[in-house]
Amino acid sequence: MGPEDVDATLAGIESIRLASGDTVAVDQLKTTLTGIHDDGYAVSVSERNIGVSSVMAPVRDPDDTLVGVLGVTGPADSIDATTETTLIAEVRRAAIALGARVALSR
Repeated sequence: MGPEDVDATLAGIESIRLASGDTVAVDQLKTTLTGIHDDGYAVSVSERNIGVSSVMAPVRDPDDTLVGVLGVTGPADSIDATTETTLIAEVRRAAIALGARVALSR
């Protein structure tokens, strides 16, 4: 999703409320989305559901077209920093492999 698409999607929205009750301003959300794009993964800890953590990575075909998202979700209290680091690497590796296979099946 390019910056124009993000702007269009978030038009008229001032903030997003997380499961914790905290709010995130749209400008902060846009900064976070840029970081996710640049890093190639996202980590969510109790953002949408209290006590649930997720590690996700985009699945892209060889033309860099987004074809899906691959993720692992589990109890937040079972994913410590070491496990999170391992999951990030494994989810990214699996997403890359899946993207290559998606391209072969077209």
